[in-house]
Amino acid sequence: MWLNVVLASFLLLEAAAHIPLATKHTPLKRHHLTVDNSTGQEIRVPYFNRVFARGHLTNQQKKVLEGKRNATSAQAADSLKAKQKTPYDRYDPAPAARCLTQLQSPCGPSCACGAGSFCDKASGTCQCKKGLCGVSTGNCTSQMSQRMKFDFRIAPKLRRKAFLRALQTYPAPWTDKDPEQISSPELRFVDGWPDDTQHNAIWSPLIQPGTQESMLLSTWIAWEFKPPHVLDLNSTPPYQPIMAPLKAAGQAEWRIELSGVRQVLLRHVRTGRYLSVAGDHPPAGLGMGLLQATRKPQELTLESSPAPIARAVFDLWPPYAIDQLQEQGNLRQLQPEDFEDASATLVADEPDCDKKPSAKGGASTFTIWVSILSACGILMIMQR
Repeated sequence: MWLNVVLASFLLLEAAAHIPLATKHTPLKRHHLTVDNSTGQEIRVPYFNRVFARGHLTNQQKKVLEGKRNATSAQAADSLKAKQKTPYDRYDPAPAARCLTQLQSPCGPSCACGAGSFCDKASGTCQCKKGLCGVSTGNCTSQMSQRMKFDFRIAPKLRRKAFLRALQTYPAPWTDKDPEQISSPELRFVDGWPDDTQHNAIWSPLIQPGTQESMLLSTWIAWEFKPPHVLDLNSTPPYQPIMAPLKAAGQAEWRIELSGVRQVLLRHVRTGRYLSVAGDHPPAGLGMGLLQATRKPQELTLESSPAPIARAVFDLWPPYAIDQLQEQGNLRQLQPEDFEDASATLVADEPDCDKKPSAKGGASTFTIWVSILSACGILMIMQR
């Protein structure tokens, strides 16, 4: 009898002091976990979801928590939407480069400027009219260049783990040095995958309007320079690749040509030469291959070649960058004529624009009159 009384009292006390099974202090059990379909990992179910499932809240409490959950979801959605913006939506490292008013084309009595431009006698080069932007063809257009919404890394096919970097001192505002004391970026290959924060190896293309195959190439940090420094070729032999200050349209544009499955060539528009590498050659035979295997790999250097050779083939990483360029029409297909007389291709000298134009047919007016008078004199002599 006393045992029944004790058991009944214990049951009454437990019912009076009942605590919900799902509270913040309840140990996490298996049924409090769910699986993330995207990663396959188990995640904790939010507290209010577990409470709703067990029905320990009144309707009024459920409405209050539901309102808080909706507000939290809306804030999270806005925050996610803001994070999904690309850096190009928020920041352009060189907005002035999108519209270059100065042209590389010289002008003078014998050199006419392209459409939408005029001859600036002070500089001896063509310049775009007000409101127009220059392109690599020497013409000017009302459209501005567009920065692509993706970046890429550049590595040669001969050594795919070596990535092209433009090493330099960080420009202002990241340094206190005088801008005149900061040297131009130095092009160099560095082994190892560049992180997203290593902006001296992340190349950002700027596509010119009207000539969608022409683009300016530079790293994120080099775009910060005043003026920006871009990938270019020296104007004198051997036309060494350099990072040069961007001064005019038609100076440093490149065309990316597709040479194979996700393999490209970089062709300089102004000179017609290809970016290539030197210092690392494939083995000539088994003995040479074993000998090279015991040696330290040679340092890769950049050079330019007049022909699309094997040392001029590069990879762009990530590979979808090539797909994006091809979809948007920014890739040029390699043509058979690109290989014709490639070894004899030379960069044309700049025309002498100060030379006075000759008359039609290549002879001056004075020369024509001298020829006519001479012919008349000969006829008179023959008649005598």
